[in-house]
Amino acid sequence: MDDVLFDTEEKRNKAIAQLRRLRESEDWKVMADVLDANIEVLETQIIVGEGEREEIDRLRDRLRVYKDVRDTPDTLLRQLTNEDNEPPRADPYDTAEDLTSTAGGGNLR
Repeated sequence: MDDVLFDTEEKRNKAIAQLRRLRESEDWKVMADVLDANIEVLETQIIVGEGEREEIDRLRDRLRVYKDVRDTPDTLLRQLTNEDNEPPRADPYDTAEDLTSTAGGGNLR
């Protein structure tokens, strides 16, 4: 993260504290529940696979966006604190395992 949002230790520490509070807030938990419900619907639509290839690809794009939004606080915290750095995924598409592992509520908390 080489941008101006987190370019000083003070800004980074403030963001870390705010992201931790956000992640634990009841407001965020409601938002995450809504995102999880949308993710579940999209996963079902993708698995059923009705429609043109382009339509399925758009569903996958939407699924990825919902997951990215849901996981934003955790992702930023990992980046800002260098916790649990995972190597980037080479394959941008979800596997069947990815779809089934998050169908039961995801890895939110």
